Amino acid sequence: MTKKHIKTKYSSMLASIEQNKESMAEKKGMVNCYTCESCGHVQKFMYADTGVTPFIISCNVCTSGHSKSSFLRDTRPFVIAEQEWFRPSLEETLKLKSDWELEHVLNGGLLRRQRKIVKHD
Repeated sequence: MTKKHIKTKYSSMLASIEQNKESMAEKKGMVNCYTCESCGHVQKFMYADTGVTPFIISCNVCTSGHSKSSFLRDTRPFVIAEQEWFRPSLEETLKLKSDWELEHVLNGGLLRRQRKIVKHD
């Protein structure tokens, strides 16, 4: 896919999300937990942006298990979300190496990363 094509699709995707954001289930500011079917570890995510996310992700503890979404439920309200779902900028999107990630982002998908947590005194 050419850079021009990526730029066009990215712009179109942003416009579509803006137009449909009220009807989308996964919105900025929401929280979701994923529980590993193998070891039971729970990964908690904050949505930094509105967009779509996978139903199943890999476990970041046992690495052999798969974690299933709790369908936008906060199953660990006493734990801070250390990860977040975010939309990469156009510049970040142009640098994606994986065809799967590129298609996911251009179709409104979010990527995951560690959150920058600010602690107050």
